[in-house]
Amino acid sequence: MCENKHCFDIAKSGYVNLILSNKSLHGDDKKMVLARRTFLNSGHYKILCDALCDSVKSVSEMSSVIFDAGCGECYYTSEVSKACSGAVVLGIDLSKDALIAGIKRNAELLLAAASVYDIPLADESSDVVISVFAPMASQEFRRILKKNGVLIRVIPLARHLFGMKKILYENPYENEEERETPEGFEFLSERQIRSEIHLLHDEIVSLFEMTPYFYRTDKKGQERLYAVDNLNTEIEFGILMFRRI
Repeated sequence: MCENKHCFDIAKSGYVNLILSNKSLHGDDKKMVLARRTFLNSGHYKILCDALCDSVKSVSEMSSVIFDAGCGECYYTSEVSKACSGAVVLGIDLSKDALIAGIKRNAELLLAAASVYDIPLADESSDVVISVFAPMASQEFRRILKKNGVLIRVIPLARHLFGMKKILYENPYENEEERETPEGFEFLSERQIRSEIHLLHDEIVSLFEMTPYFYRTDKKGQERLYAVDNLNTEIEFGILMFRRI
């Protein structure tokens, strides 16, 4: 029960639903969650996961509260929790299906269905906020971070998944790199990670169906991709760190 005497039950699957009254909010569906879980479990993004864990460990302590804003099915959240022994690790996501998968991945996580634009945490309650390929709700992030707390943001760099884009689109485009320092923060550092991955057909499909490109690509582009048996593509990530001031 909260201070306003509202009660929120924990679902049998292990998360708290804080968006019951807003049916317009929804996250990834079961198909996208399954695709993401399948692809991430293959280990192709482990290079990013390891780097993210190192970044979080560098700015957290045993008693830290670490908050994942848009945790999805908790691939990164779970590994951060394992790497930061003793810390309290929280996560929210709009997708109930993703949260169910997250609890199955790591039952020790504290998860809730909620929006990053209305985070159910008190002011200055977190030491670290993680945002991995998620919306940048900088005002809310600043509100929940303690003074000198750290925001860690993961973004795709220019040629991330460009090999896949060359199949999907006649005129593939590079990603716009969003690295502006949000108001109320100071820039600390950026770590860039670049590699190339080789994918077989089922992995190509899972990667495609877990990304926004699945909804943005026309039928012809989708058919071209589904016909591919092997794919080499770049992966490029930026890990940006900011301190709340």
